[in-house]
Order: sequence, then C-alpha cells, then structure tokens
Amino acid sequence: MDPQTQINAARAQSLNRMMTFFMIMYLVEGWAQQTGIIHLPLFMYFNEVLHLKEDDAGAYMFVLGWPWMIKPIYGLVSDAYPLWGYRRKSYLFVLNLLAAVAFGFLIFLSNIYLIIAALFVVTVAMAASSSLCGGLLVECGRDTGGNTKLCSQQTLFANIANITAAIIGGWLIAYFSANSALRVAAFVTMLAPILVVYATLKYVDEEKTDYTGSQVRQQVMVGIKTAISSPVLWLLSAFLVLWAFNPGFGYPLIVYMKDELHWSKLFIGELGAWFAGGAAAGAILFRWLSPKVSMNLAVVLLVVLGAAVQYAFIYMQDPTLAVVLNVLNGALTASAGLAVHVVAANKCPKNAEGFVYGLLISLTNASYSLSQWIGGKIYVNFLHRDIHSLIIISAVLTLACLVLVPFLNFGKDEGPTWYESVRRMWSQSK
Repeated sequence: MDPQTQINAARAQSLNRMMTFFMIMYLVEGWAQQTGIIHLPLFMYFNEVLHLKEDDAGAYMFVLGWPWMIKPIYGLVSDAYPLWGYRRKSYLFVLNLLAAVAFGFLIFLSNIYLIIAALFVVTVAMAASSSLCGGLLVECGRDTGGNTKLCSQQTLFANIANITAAIIGGWLIAYFSANSALRVAAFVTMLAPILVVYATLKYVDEEKTDYTGSQVRQQVMVGIKTAISSPVLWLLSAFLVLWAFNPGFGYPLIVYMKDELHWSKLFIGELGAWFAGGAAAGAILFRWLSPKVSMNLAVVLLVVLGAAVQYAFIYMQDPTLAVVLNVLNGALTASAGLAVHVVAANKCPKNAEGFVYGLLISLTNASYSLSQWIGGKIYVNFLHRDIHSLIIISAVLTLACLVLVPFLNFGKDEGPTWYESVRRMWSQSK
C-alpha cells in the first residue's frame, strides 16, 4: 500500500471513530440538557405544582440558558489549559460524571431554587461538553476533510435524541403526576452522561500535548486574534443570532396548546418529536444535497420557506396541521442552521477551535434563551396573551436573515459573495 493510500485509510478510520463518538455524544446531549427528556416534565411542574406564570418560567429558563451563552469560556479553558495533558478527553470525562451526579440529586429535590441549581450544574456540564466536542469536530474535520459529514452527524443525532426525548417526556407527563414525572425524568436522564464517559475512553484518540502551558496559550491567542479580525465570522454570528431569535416558539406556545386548544399533554410531547424528526430529515437531506446544489441559493429558499412556515402556525387549530407544520419547521430550521455551521467550522482558526466554535454556538443559544425571556414578557405584558402576534414577530425576524445572506458565501469554494459579485459587475459597467 502506497503512503498516500495509507494516509487516506488512516483519515477514514479516524473520521469513522469520531462519527461514532459524535453519534453517542449528541444523543446524550439531546437527552440530558434542559430541553431534553426533562423539558416537558419541568414545564408541567412549573405549571401544575408551582403555578408559575409564563414570564416567571421564562426567567428561570433564561437562567438555565446562561451556561450555553458562555461556551467560548469552556473552549478557551480547554484550548489553553490542558487537563492531565489532554485538551478535550479529560474534561469530557469529568464533566459528564458531574452531570450524572447532579441528576442524581435532582431526584430528591422539591425546592424550586435547589431544582434550578441542580439543573444549572447539569447545564454547565452539557454546555462545556458540547463546546469541547465543537473543538473536536473542527479539528477532526480539518484533518479529514469531513466537516460536512460531522456537522450533519451532529444535527442528525441531536434531533434523533430530541425525538426520543419528546416522546419520553410526553409519556411521563401523560401517565405520571407532574411531581413524579420530574423525578422519573431525572432518574432516566442520570444514566445518559455515563454513556459519554464510556464513549470518551473508547473512541477519542487524543494525543497528549507536547507544548508547555505558555506555548499553548500563545498559540490560542494567535487563533483568537485571527478570528476577531475575520469579517466572515462576524457576519456568521449575526446570521446565527437572528436565525435563533424565535420568541413565539417556547413556553407560551406550549401553554396555548394546553389551555386554549385543549390538546393532551401526550400530543404536545409528540409534536416535539415531530419537530425533531423533521430536523433529522433536514440533516440527511442537507448531507445529500450539499454537493449537488448551490448552497447560496438554497439558504435563501430555506430562510423564505422557514419564515412562511412559522407564519402558518397562526392557523394551527387542527392536530394534523400541527404535525405537518412542526415537521416542516424542524427540517427547514436544521437545514439552514447546518449550512451556517459548516461555514463556521471551515473558518475556525487553528489552536482556538474550541473557543471560536463555542462562541458561535453560544451566540445562537444566547439568542434563543433571550428570545424565550423576552417572548414571555411581551406575551403577558404587551400582547395580552395573543400568541398569533408573537408568532408573526418570530416569522418577521427569521425573514430578516435575508439581509445578511448576500454578504456570505455558503458554498464549498472561496469565491466571491453575492454582494462582492454585484459590486464588481457594477464597477465594470461604469
């Protein structure tokens, strides 16, 4: 076997191992985060046991969203301060053990502040693990040329996890009291991070760093400066923030379906599974289409269709239409988000992968969490519980992403953006 063939075989083997690891990691992340299995049981506990108003519940969810907003910090620490000689592996081991312990405590808690504190620990562990996996994804994608496959693997299995989490969460709130559902959800989810501990030891082949601490930190600072000076990363950040800001799709919509449409808790949980199923299908479709079509044109269509589907939620009175809308919304949300994440992974500078990719994802999470808090406030205090107006606001904000599309190139090549092409043609015509 010639040397190049050996190199290609080694790259393929490395990619396959990481594909397996990411399958496990993103299944667990989808199950264990606050929007996973515990999501609906927690909301029903808020509603039926604590009798919280929508804006108060939104405030608590905003607090739980904070660990996802500071993902760059986790990436920066792992980039610059290897633990036991490893930048990723040791941290993943410790963090997921910590998450399992916090879920174990949650089984026995009843005080709202202690519940939020335990979930906050879980959220920190999951957000940090996700940030470290982002660094691994960029590093492996750069070494193997598999960024598109790895990003779509991430989205696919995160949404498969969301499907099963929504089904399990819906089943729990349908057949248990709100109090018991929360306890059972905590027990079931406690087992998930232990799976990541096993997968980290088995599949992550990370070599110990040979650099001293000061050398590592110097390299990280060079990578961060490169990222800060990149207009592309700034524009990607703005796109992700706008795309994730959806105040109409959260706790107010769940309460509306329960109290106004009088849909069963089980069906509301199933709708979350349908959304996740659409997102998983969107990930598969993206992987198949990305080599075949112009991604620049595809993103424009995805944004327009995404806004149209969101607007259509104001007509969601029939359960069948609700299923169709959730599937379409999931597919379009995942496909457009994947296009941006692939570009982001390709643009992350060397030696600061965890920080930069974590920054981009944390901006997305911060935007979504902030939209839930603001959405709850607007819904209660300004819109007088008019869910249709809140949904229209979400659709308009999604459509606003079109403003940024001409300045970005979503394709695989490094050719000019639409804006640059039009500007050149205009200059030549003059």
